[in-house]
Amino acid sequence: MEPKRMRIAHISDFHTRRRVPGHPQILERRARLLPDLLARAVAEIRSHDPDVLAVTGDLVDAPFYGMDDPQMIDTVRQDLQMLRDILDSVGCPILICHGNHDQPDAFRDVFLDAPRDLRIGDHRFVTFFDDEVRDNQAERLGEQRDRFEQVLNDNDPTPQIHIQHYMVWPERNEGYPHSYRESVDLQDRTASSGKVLLSLSGHYHSGQDVTRHGDTWYATARAFCQPPHPYRIYEVDGNTVRQNEYAVTAPTMGSALLIDLGLLMRTSERIIPALRDRPVVAIAPTTSSSAFESETDAAEAHLRDIGIELASILYRQATDEDRTTLYNRAGTVLGMDLGTSILISTDDAEVEAARKAGLDARIVSWDSIGQTLETLT
Repeated sequence: MEPKRMRIAHISDFHTRRRVPGHPQILERRARLLPDLLARAVAEIRSHDPDVLAVTGDLVDAPFYGMDDPQMIDTVRQDLQMLRDILDSVGCPILICHGNHDQPDAFRDVFLDAPRDLRIGDHRFVTFFDDEVRDNQAERLGEQRDRFEQVLNDNDPTPQIHIQHYMVWPERNEGYPHSYRESVDLQDRTASSGKVLLSLSGHYHSGQDVTRHGDTWYATARAFCQPPHPYRIYEVDGNTVRQNEYAVTAPTMGSALLIDLGLLMRTSERIIPALRDRPVVAIAPTTSSSAFESETDAAEAHLRDIGIELASILYRQATDEDRTTLYNRAGTVLGMDLGTSILISTDDAEVEAARKAGLDARIVSWDSIGQTLETLT
């Protein structure tokens, strides 16, 4: 007798920052919009009446420099609790695992009751909690490997659906390792068991459409943090899985004020009103230094404390693209109207590149920044 039909919702990789300071260095990750976008997605998912929701990791964008810092861990915990409150409104069981950007202790505190092995209808859902081990590559070790072997070898014939953050199949390790180090072995063990109908992953932001490999269907959700902010619904019918993808549209930014982060840090309270009339996008250099990332995140938190909310931070790419291209991309990604947006900088090259992109770009000195901003009120 074939199992009954099952409808599974799947969403992944939020990379949220609400209380966690800063913005991701990858422009497309709309971390500070995520709570609102997620609330809308959950409402839509609920309307699809799924039997279960799978959330495959990277709920928050915890900076790696703060993974062992008690204050940062508490901040991550607060963001995770906020996300849990949103997810809990979906109206169906939730299967959830942590990703490499989720501080694992904070995740366990908030999702202590996350199901590990749960039967829903005619299917058995098994969630794995794996970690990156060496060279940023995940491995299924210890208790998680033991659980994997146990569910594949026990006497329960119920069709299984596996949930994990990292990719089992296909291998995607270009630029960054997204697959398990032992992914081929995991595939072989899955195939030889004949028990796993569907395997769901996150982590690889480009995603992988549901595809049958042997007798198992594999799918990797595209990252919800990046446009078009997608989520999926899978229809499981016997041994067949069909996928539909939906998206939540982010609000456009419109006319913005772009300004060097260093200049913003020199502003006085009397000109803060000038920075509330339109979205503010800070401009900062890009570096892989954890010290720089920490300093930039602290600057964003300070500005937020004094009433300046940054809509985004535009990190200059030193070699990958010229500045004019970067501004054009920012206009597309952020929904920014370059023709009505203003850039203020002390850098002649910055101003020239911005003008080529169509912005109203103005050169200022360190001493005249306050006067320039006051003229915008």
